[in-house]
Amino acid sequence: METLKSLKRTWKYAYGYRRYLFIFIFFGILTTVCNVLNPLLVAQLIIEITNQNVNNLILVGFLIFLFSIGTEVFWLIGSVASNKFSRGVLVKLQCELASETLLLEQKELLTNSSGVFADRINNDCNQVRHVFVELSHTVITTMASLGIMVAVFLVNKYVFC
Repeated sequence: METLKSLKRTWKYAYGYRRYLFIFIFFGILTTVCNVLNPLLVAQLIIEITNQNVNNLILVGFLIFLFSIGTEVFWLIGSVASNKFSRGVLVKLQCELASETLLLEQKELLTNSSGVFADRINNDCNQVRHVFVELSHTVITTMASLGIMVAVFLVNKYVFC
């Protein structure tokens, strides 16, 4: 529950970088679609092998190759967008914390060394950034896994029925 509260409080720092999050989600969905279509195409490939249809076999093999390349390209673009999002949020958080540190009273600054403040700014911001990154990757990985499960059920129905 604490993670959700932290996520809500830090969402305002994602302003200006939210488009990267949406790009990441969009390409994650495209990756999932490619991951769903690959097992279906492999099932078609097996059928073409048993039918000894060489022309369709080459076509289906080429489609599998294209979808595999597409999956990797979509994942790469999504990862770049995720990195830009998390880096942007991290910089905004660090700037906000540094400006708040400057507002501290002189007494606080004298009792604690400057290294303590710098360490807290870096560690706290990295932890918040880590929450965003892990949450987005968990959502995309879950979607991909569900897509693959659906594809397996479709392949079973398509091949064995």
